[in-house]
Amino acid sequence: MKQIISNFKSGKIILEEVPVPYLEENGVLVRNCYSLVSPGTEKMILDLARKNLFQKAKERPDLVKRVKDKLKKEGIIPTIRKVFVQLEAPLPLGYSCSGIVQEVGVKVKDISVGDRVACAGAGYANHAEVNYIPRRLCVKIPDEVSFAEGAFVTLASIALQGVRQADVKLGETVVVIGLGLLGLLTSQLLKIQGNQVIGIEPDPYKIDLARELGIDFAINPKEDDISS
Repeated sequence: MKQIISNFKSGKIILEEVPVPYLEENGVLVRNCYSLVSPGTEKMILDLARKNLFQKAKERPDLVKRVKDKLKKEGIIPTIRKVFVQLEAPLPLGYSCSGIVQEVGVKVKDISVGDRVACAGAGYANHAEVNYIPRRLCVKIPDEVSFAEGAFVTLASIALQGVRQADVKLGETVVVIGLGLLGLLTSQLLKIQGNQVIGIEPDPYKIDLARELGIDFAINPKEDDISS
C-alpha cells in the first residue's frame, strides 16, 4: 500500500510503498477514503525536520532531556547510535481521517466490517491507504455525515474540548484569536451554542472565510484600528 512519510533528518516528504499494518485484537483496519491535512501541525513537523541538529535540539528541549537521560544510563556510543537511528526512521504524517472498516480485531464487538468510521491519532490515522486504528480512536460516522466531513473528527474534537475547557456560557461574547482551521471550527461551534464570536486574524483570506461561515465580527490587527 502507499503512505506519505517524512524523513526527520532531511524533512523530505516521500510517497512510499509500505506493508499493510498488522491487525491487533483491540482495533480495526480501515481503508482510507479521506485524510485531513492539518496545515499548522504538519508544517511545524516538516519545518522542524528541515532544521540542522543544533536547531532541532533548541526547538525540542524535551528530546534533549531524553538523550541526556540515555547518556547517563547507557553511555555515549549506544546513545549516539540510537539518536541516528531515530533521525533516519520514517515519520508518518497525518492524524485525522475517515474510511471503511476492512478487518476487525477479535476483542472489538461494536464495529463490523463495512462500517463507516472517523479515526484519530498521530501514528494511527495516517495519510495512508490502510490504517490500523485502536478501538478507542475511531467512531462510527452517522448516515447523514459524509466521509469528507468525518475526516475532520480530530480537529473538531480539539475545538470542542477548547470550548468546554473555557466553560463558555450561552449568550456570552467570545474572542477567538487566530482563524486557522481550529479557530474556524471553534468559531462555528460557539455560534451553534448561541454565542457572539469576535475573531482576530491578520490573513485577509481567513477573515473572508470566517465571515462566510457566519462569524459576527472579524478583525485584522494589521489593518483595523481597534484602539477606541
